[in-house]
Amino acid sequence: MSLDGSEITTLAPAAADTPVEAIAVDAANVYWGAPDSEYVGSGSTVMKATIDGGAATTVAHIDTGYVNAITTYGGFVYVANGGTTMQTPQTGSQPDYAHSTGNGSIFKVPLDLSSPPVTLASDQPFPFGLAVDTSGVYWGGGGPGPTWAQSSPVPVHRIATGATTMENIGQVAMAIDMTPCLNAVCWLDAKTGSVLRYLECEP
Repeated sequence: MSLDGSEITTLAPAAADTPVEAIAVDAANVYWGAPDSEYVGSGSTVMKATIDGGAATTVAHIDTGYVNAITTYGGFVYVANGGTTMQTPQTGSQPDYAHSTGNGSIFKVPLDLSSPPVTLASDQPFPFGLAVDTSGVYWGGGGPGPTWAQSSPVPVHRIATGATTMENIGQVAMAIDMTPCLNAVCWLDAKTGSVLRYLECEP
């Protein structure tokens, strides 16, 4: 869509009953998650198409889970796989809660698809948000409990550039979105409505 809203171009048609999961754009392509079915967690395909409306192609496939966040950096597509959930019925006016089964992951794929996906972190419950800069890969954990009813804060994770293990850099009720910003990483806490910033990022 043009900035003035005057022109909308369909880059890839949507499949029936399967809404698109997450989206990212770089200088050449747009990337998104296309679920295999209407059931969340039943599998999803990471797709890409050129921003001028070229044919859609497959970047990677998630056998179990769904694309919860996606971004590009340094020649790679980074994906947060939300894993699978189980529903817990509630009584009265309370909605059903979706509990994580703890099998989400963070992985990356070369933009040129020259090699298979590489898993950076596994056994992640509800990984929300995803940001990458020269200092590392960042994401928020949704926690093992109900998606929107956390009783305690959950961690924000980082794998520093050159490292192979993740570390916790902060806590948040629900990091729903994340982005590099002004030599930092900023994220939205969807439960409290706050925007937070972590400063120890790009030198």
